[in-house]
This record gives sequence, C-alpha cells and structure tokens, in this order.
Amino acid sequence: MTDLLESDAALETLRPEWSALWDRCPGATPFQSPEWLLAWWHAFHPGRLAVAALRREGRLAGLAPLYLDGRAARPVGISVSDYLDVLIEPGPSGEGLRQMLECSAGAGWDICEWPDLPASSPFLEQAPAAATQVCPVAALPARFRPGLRRNLRRYRERLERSGETVFETARTPAPLEDLFRLHGARWHARGGPGVLDSVAVRALHKEAAAGFAARGWLRFYALRHCGAAIAIIYAFACRERLYLYLGGFDPAFAKYGPSTLLTGYALEDAAREGLAEADFLRGPERYKYEWGARDRATYTARMSVVAGKLDFTVAT
Repeated sequence: MTDLLESDAALETLRPEWSALWDRCPGATPFQSPEWLLAWWHAFHPGRLAVAALRREGRLAGLAPLYLDGRAARPVGISVSDYLDVLIEPGPSGEGLRQMLECSAGAGWDICEWPDLPASSPFLEQAPAAATQVCPVAALPARFRPGLRRNLRRYRERLERSGETVFETARTPAPLEDLFRLHGARWHARGGPGVLDSVAVRALHKEAAAGFAARGWLRFYALRHCGAAIAIIYAFACRERLYLYLGGFDPAFAKYGPSTLLTGYALEDAAREGLAEADFLRGPERYKYEWGARDRATYTARMSVVAGKLDFTVAT
C-alpha cells in the first residue's frame, strides 16, 4: 500500500516512523533524515507536498519526499543537500520505487528530475541516470602529500608565535553564530553575500543542527586565536563517515592558512573517533584532492508521466 501525503501535519506525524526507516536503510545519509528534510521544508516551503509513503504489513517501508513546483516535482531538500534519494528498507526495491513515484504523480506532476543520487540509489536500477556531479571522499586516516604536511607545520608555528592557538571540537549547536559570522566574513571580503546571509538558510541550519546534535551527528571544529574563533567547520558524523558541509574563516588571518589548519585537525579528530571516511561533498574544488580525496559520482534521474504512465527518460 502507498499513501500520498500532501499536508505538513501528515508529514510531521510521520517523523518517528521516518527516523526508524532511516535507521533500517544502511546507505542513507544525514540529508535523507527527518531532522534535515523537515528543517528544509519548514525553512523554505516552496510548493505543495506530494510525498509518497510505502507500507508493507502496516510498517513504513519506503518514503519518496517530493513537492510540486507547478507541474514539476522536485525532491524535498534540493539545492542545499549534497545527497538526495528515496528511502527504501533493504530488499527488492524496484517495485517499491515505481509504486511511490506513481503514487506521488497522482498529486498532478508531469515531470520529475531527481539530482544528487548516490551510486547506491535504487533509481540506478530502474532509470538511465546520468553522472552529473562528484563528491570527493578521502579515506581516514588521511594520506596527504608531503608538501601539505610541511605547510601545516609552518602555518601552525607562525600562528602560535602570534598568540595562543587552540583547536576545539563541539557537538552542540552553540558555534552556529561563529559559523554565520566567519562564513559571511569570507564571502563579504570577496564582494558577495554568502549563502548563510539568507534568513531561510539560517533557519534551516538552526533547526537541523539541533536535531543532529540530539542524534549525536553534529560536529563543529573551531580554531581559536587569543580566545576568538578565526576558522570553523560545520560537519556531520554518522555511519563511520564525516560529512564536511560548510566552513568559514576570518580573512584577516588568511596568511596563516586557518582553513587548511582546521581541515587537518578535523580529519585527525575524525580518525581518532574511528570514522573511516571524510566526504568533502559536492564539487571538484582543488583543495579537496590535497587531502587524498577521490571522486565518487552522483547521478540525476529524470521521470515523466506520459498518457498516465510513469516513464524513465535519460537525464542530460
């Protein structure tokens, strides 16, 4: 049986079962959790919900979180989420995926494009998905080039000579204001506003960070100089993977390489914690490969409704 959820109240009611389903899906990322996607929906609310919930013997077995933008369907969490996917508990998933998409299409969409799918997605078994993005991932402990190691040592020695230098790890949302300040300072120095200038984006992260902290997933790494935070990394840790989501630094300290220093600390701390991988998330920025990262492709699937029937087409 598949239910179509079109109201905020119906989606909120599903939260406990959604969390339990996430726990049963070993490949799921934090970006598919109710803590993240409900926070996204509360912050942006860009259309009308068209969420399909698959049930087997009464238990929630799958979830396709979609919303309508005119006659197009889009996944809840789009744009600010580095991985997007349906949730389907282990077992044959093809039939369940189609059932959920057909159910969601009953809300009135003609086309749906689902980006940022990991290689483990059930979409890849059903649809001719196209590789459209990469997420560089490094094994832990990180094995980076000797030149970077020398730079880390040099940066740290220079910074310590200029004042007290402390690295910290926090698992509460308290450092969010430092993140907003330092991320903004970096982008304002470049003449741009920065993504965190948006009231809606800040609201998303305030709610999601609180939810992730309750799950034990939240990590903030901070570099303090003479007591003040000069660099910060906002990350999530679960299922032996560290997701390095966002960061910022004070441009006045750029010559000391604060982001490089803090990334090195974050990777070392994650390895000490027992995490196996560091995921630098979407985008092939050059600095990610200096830490030994290797590309993992993400994919885009495209579906349309033709004469009342669901059709998977090639995404371009």
